[in-house]
Formats: sequence, structure tokens, C-alpha cells
Amino acid sequence: MTRLILALVAMALTSMPVVADTQAHEAQAREIYSRSIGFRTAEGQKQVPAMVAYLKGVLTEAGVPAADIATLDSGEAQAMLVRVPGRERGRPILFSAHMDVVDARPEDWERSPFTLLEENGVFCGRGTTDNKAGLPR
Repeated sequence: MTRLILALVAMALTSMPVVADTQAHEAQAREIYSRSIGFRTAEGQKQVPAMVAYLKGVLTEAGVPAADIATLDSGEAQAMLVRVPGRERGRPILFSAHMDVVDARPEDWERSPFTLLEENGVFCGRGTTDNKAGLPR
């Protein structure tokens, strides 16, 4: 997030070279969001642990220390607490979101509920507004 903000500021102050970097961050964020929507994290589907593992991998690869990622496990229901340390005496960031959703039967949807789509600037897919949208990306 900090890189994206800095990229936008730099873009405003300079010119085009930062656009590619900004676009790369946006593409990466969309890929993470798309993969998150693809997990069928409703009760009984048993995909929450796989989503937790995926997000832990994304976060540690991005430099979040594994010690700052806590997983609360009570069987199928898992939660993550992620603390992103601040830089040079900055305050840490804490993400809060849930990964479980009410299940969606694909046959009841016009589009696949587990595929992220964007139509007219609006994201469609199971969990895009409740609350996979709040997950780190």
C-alpha cells in the first residue's frame, strides 16, 4: 500500500516511468483479489485453510514477518491476525476481515460466483462486498 501511495505521488510529481510500477501493483492486487474470490469458503466446503495458506504466502513473500501473522484455528473456521510493522517509527497496520461467506450455488447465479468479474466499474463474485473485499491485497 505504501508503495502504491508513493507511486501515485511520484507520478504526479514526475511523469510516465512510475505508471508501469503503479500498474504492476494494481495488477498484483487484482490477482490476489481474484484468487481470494475463487476460494469457496462457505461452511462445509473446507477451503478456508487453503485460503489462509495462500494469503500467508502472499504476505510473507511481500516481506511481512511470519511472526506477525497469527492464525486462529478452531477446526474449519480459521482467522488471521496480520500486523504489518510501520517503517521508521511508523504505526503498524492491522487488517481485519472474515474469509467465510454464505455458500453460493453456481446454478443459481447468472455468472460464476467464484470468478471475479468487473462490470461497469463494479466487482462481481461471491464475497466481493461481504467481506473478502476487506482482505489484504
